[in-house]
Amino acid sequence: MKRTMCVLLLSASLLLMSGCSSADSAGSAAEAVENAASEIQEKVQEETFVQKTSSDKHLSYVKKYIGMNAAAVGYDSLGGERRDEVGETNVRIIFVTEDGTYIGQTDEEAEGISSKDLLKDYVVTAQDPVPNTEVHIEFQKDSEGNEYSLTDWKSIDEIVLAVKKVGSLGNGPSLTPIAPSPDKHTYYSRDYVGKKLHSIGYESLGGVYLDEYGDGHIQLDIITDDGSYADYADPTVLQQYVVTSQSVAPGTELDLVYNTYSDGTESGLVDSQNIDSITLNVKKISG
Repeated sequence: MKRTMCVLLLSASLLLMSGCSSADSAGSAAEAVENAASEIQEKVQEETFVQKTSSDKHLSYVKKYIGMNAAAVGYDSLGGERRDEVGETNVRIIFVTEDGTYIGQTDEEAEGISSKDLLKDYVVTAQDPVPNTEVHIEFQKDSEGNEYSLTDWKSIDEIVLAVKKVGSLGNGPSLTPIAPSPDKHTYYSRDYVGKKLHSIGYESLGGVYLDEYGDGHIQLDIITDDGSYADYADPTVLQQYVVTSQSVAPGTELDLVYNTYSDGTESGLVDSQNIDSITLNVKKISG
């Protein structure tokens, strides 16, 4: 590997020297050096990656999904989401394609098409959070402080995976890094752009479209580019719309304030939050 690195960098450097008489050539040579170094770094990372493990049920690590076929990632939950286990808990898996094509779980009556039928044609090219990111987990407790097996809070609720068609050129869509939640009081707004409506929220009993942030909920206000109505109750309709912009920038801090009991301890109910809604502009596409 060291020998390969030297050869590639030497070749790129020679190209840089030979092109010094022209600004364009010098720029191309510099780009070649940068690309060669980038390829080497990616290769080194690929060969030396080691998955971290933990014997503490309160701490786990995000696995490496890059290079996996999408059909091999996670499982279809009873709630209609793609999820994967992370230590003693599980997280939502969100797939993002370059053109907004929806490749998540399908309706059971959709002509017998399973999620694996849709996913098997795609490979993961990038992920957020990155491999080996720490996932901190807290569990519900009884009145005596003994922990249940049910999760009370986790620092990561979802993992976003960029995918491309198997055998296609390019690196797939880029992803916006979103910081993990440091505690149950603080979260960061997600990047919704490029995602299908069906994969980012759910219809509440009150008939509004919501997304979960820990114990908090943010209302998603939808504006379609043609003024049509995106029916929250119809998954096949939501699969037709992709988000083009959002009113709250990705990574904006969301602060949750909980109700408290008479003794000052917090309940599990959110009393207030600094972001109540996010407007999403969407467009209708095929696929």
